[in-house]
Amino acid sequence: MLEQPKHFFVSLLFFCMTALVHPLPVNTTVLDKSDGHSISRRWRYSSSSSNDVLLGFRYVDEWKALDYNQHETLTAIPASANMIGEGAYLSPVLDQYEKYKGYWECTVAGNSKSIKAASKLFIPIDAVKVYVSAAIREYALKKRKDVTATILFSKLMYYYSPVYQMLIPPKYLVTSSNSTTSASLKGGANTLGLKVWCVQPGCTGRTPVAKWSNWKIPQSPVNDPDSMHPHQITRKAGSQPSCDKSPPKPDWVAQLFR
Repeated sequence: MLEQPKHFFVSLLFFCMTALVHPLPVNTTVLDKSDGHSISRRWRYSSSSSNDVLLGFRYVDEWKALDYNQHETLTAIPASANMIGEGAYLSPVLDQYEKYKGYWECTVAGNSKSIKAASKLFIPIDAVKVYVSAAIREYALKKRKDVTATILFSKLMYYYSPVYQMLIPPKYLVTSSNSTTSASLKGGANTLGLKVWCVQPGCTGRTPVAKWSNWKIPQSPVNDPDSMHPHQITRKAGSQPSCDKSPPKPDWVAQLFR
């Protein structure tokens, strides 16, 4: 074997270290919020990671989905229905809500270690009587929790069978950089390693159930795996959904959906 010059090995070592710290992004397609057309760019979170954990699914209007895709994470956009607080509401499975047919579907993941370490609290309706911010803050204080920095869980009202939701507060959502998103809230930092992939209705495909039961939240019914998907609305057979505006499935989503 021919002897290589010293500078060759120095260059090779530098390249390997750089690749480990800054993984090469993958070319894919996201959406331009201004006109809805697809544009080519680099998707920073396309590389899969064994540290990702599926948090759940979110249903949003198209303009919100485009904003999420552009930032590649959840942004601090006001919730459409503010039931237990402001932030991003997630469901453990798709198709739990008839009223959300036609909305874009967003898959959300986070860093497993950060999510496990984050403060969590289940809000029982019988403890707060009614879902209002003052009652929820009071209940959280009794449990020694800061409601602004705690991932909340609760049962949805007006459902005969158990349907649960997760709320990620604005502290963990980034502020939208779009000036047109005038209603955007002031966010915080993405310390939970949140990732998001939003597609048109019906374009997500088959999905697993988010395993909220793994976190063993005190006095929470979501600790029972069987309670996490009591029912799903069956999508009617028919023509294939139009996915022309949807970005391709990133590697991290493919890995979570295995």
